[in-house]
Order: sequence, then C-alpha cells, then structure tokens
Amino acid sequence: MSSGPKGIRIPNVGTKTLRFGYHQSNNSSMHVADDGRSAHKVNPQSTYGYGIVLANRPVVGETVFTVAIDQHGNSWSGSFKIGLMAVRKGTRLDELQVARYSPDFSRSWVWSATTLYLFVDSDSPRPRGNCNDQFFDVNLEGLQAGDTFGLHVTPEKRGTLAFYTNGEKAGEVTGVYDKCPDDMLLYPMVDHYAKGVSTTVIQAETHITRSLQGLCRSVILDSVANVECIHDLPLPLTLKRYIHVDEESARK
Repeated sequence: MSSGPKGIRIPNVGTKTLRFGYHQSNNSSMHVADDGRSAHKVNPQSTYGYGIVLANRPVVGETVFTVAIDQHGNSWSGSFKIGLMAVRKGTRLDELQVARYSPDFSRSWVWSATTLYLFVDSDSPRPRGNCNDQFFDVNLEGLQAGDTFGLHVTPEKRGTLAFYTNGEKAGEVTGVYDKCPDDMLLYPMVDHYAKGVSTTVIQAETHITRSLQGLCRSVILDSVANVECIHDLPLPLTLKRYIHVDEESARK
C-alpha cells in the first residue's frame, strides 16, 4: 500500500506509480536542488514575489504532492501558497513565463492563507477579486518550519482537489477537470511567497490505474525468461503479437 496524506492509502495492485519532484525552471529567484527534492529562494531578504516552483510532472490519475517547510523569513507579510497550474500542452516548463505570484496565473487553483482562489474563466491574468473563492478553516500562513502541506488529486467527481496540512484535510473542491481545457495539463506548484523561503518535497507520487489488458500482459511477461518465449506459449497468435510488440512499453 502507498501512503498519501494521513488517512489515505492508495493500493498498488493494478497501478503504475510515478515519483517526481520540483522542476528545474528558469525562475532565477528560486533554486531547485537535490534532484528536484528541495527549493529555496535565492535572495529571501530582497525578493518578495517570484517564488513559484512547479512540479516536473503533470497530474495524471491519482496524485499526491506534499512538502515540508524548511525555512521562514521574517521581513515580509504573506507566506506559502499551493495549488494547481494549468499549462498548455507542448509548453516547455523551462520556457514558461514566471508570474509574480501564483494568483496571477489565468488558469489556477491556489490555496492562499484561508482562501482557495479559482481562476478559471480566462486565458489572461485576472485580478484577485474577480474569481470564485472558497474558504477553509485552516490558515496556511500559520504554519511553521517543520510543518507539512500538500494536495491530493483524484478522478472522483470530475476531478477532486483536496488540501492538507500536517496530514489533516483542510478542504477540497470538485469538478477541476471540467474547468481545465482539453489542450492543457495541470501541474502541482508551490509559491514561496513573501516570507516563504524554502521547502522540501516529502511525497510526490502519481498512481495510474492499469487496464485489465495491460495487467494480463504484465503477468505473462513476468512469467517468461524473455519476450521471445512468448512464441512457445499456447496463446492466440494475435495475443502473442500484442505482447511482443508492446513489451517495452509494458515494462516501463
């Protein structure tokens, strides 16, 4: 069993698990290190915004993304934000224009302080007050070094996006997929805003449910010495060809 936020257990049977981290973006105000596990603001005393760091993999299937706060600054008002950013397919993340702070993205679901901002109605940046908001009982700005916060995306209810602090659910929104255009992908992101200085990824996993066809293929391949042995099995010719041709992708 894989563990998500507290109380969530994701079964491994029939799933493909992909682990990921932060993306090495072109944001010169942020430095990503440790193979994408950590991110910190380069000049926290002089940089208020431009603290956005996206994950290096989009949301597919069921996704958990959780980080721990390493360091807070003291010179600014405001703190960490977390959410999903919609990025057009084919866009290189290292060429993505970095916004001053996360709510400036036109297609985004951003938890800031006690509010979940939904910017989904336009392809251009929208003013902060012109959006559909939801309010949580937990204040994200009240977290300290060592605390954790994260998100959990599931396919239920056309895309359910839940937020957590220290393993406890703070709130959720449904219908996320309905508000994301087909030509865009959703990426988890953390905004090291204002006094938010550095974080470490402690869990970043995507769980993709395999089809029955794919599972049967994997079982057969795991039971033979090599793919050439498929020809000696008492199987229909069409199935033998299917397994042989797709052997490489099946093992990925």
